[in-house]
Amino acid sequence: MTEEGVSSMSEALAQKITDEVEIVWVEGEEALERYDYVRQDLVKTPTRRGVPRITWDARIVGYANLKTDAEPPAVLGSGRWERRVFYVKPQDRSEAEADGERVRYQGSTPTEAVDPRTVKPRVVGTLTDRARGRSALSENAPPSGERASAQSAEEKGMLF
Repeated sequence: MTEEGVSSMSEALAQKITDEVEIVWVEGEEALERYDYVRQDLVKTPTRRGVPRITWDARIVGYANLKTDAEPPAVLGSGRWERRVFYVKPQDRSEAEADGERVRYQGSTPTEAVDPRTVKPRVVGTLTDRARGRSALSENAPPSGERASAQSAEEKGMLF
């Protein structure tokens, strides 16, 4: 995906999160160190606050609460809001390591991933080297020839 595509997605999301007042981390703020990345998505909910429901196989680790006077978007109709939810799936790096399973996203991330330390109310989260698994890769760095080709791909913008 081009940088423009990523930027447009971020801008579209930024327009939808203007009524956020807080991000609630289910395990507490100190637990954020456990997650190199979390997945970020918008869910439609009948409430402005509290843990939203999701219908996919994942564990919610955080969510956004909205202003008490936040109006539902006209496209959703009365009584439905869009709120951000942050979650991990069973195959994610943090979960696989905890279960002793093979790590799926060792040197990459799913497309909806963000570094939880960059998430704030009304601020779209971003990817960092840590979220991408780069800090873990430096410990198990490939031989110099492989490292050069990896750097070349990175310089060209192929991060996933």
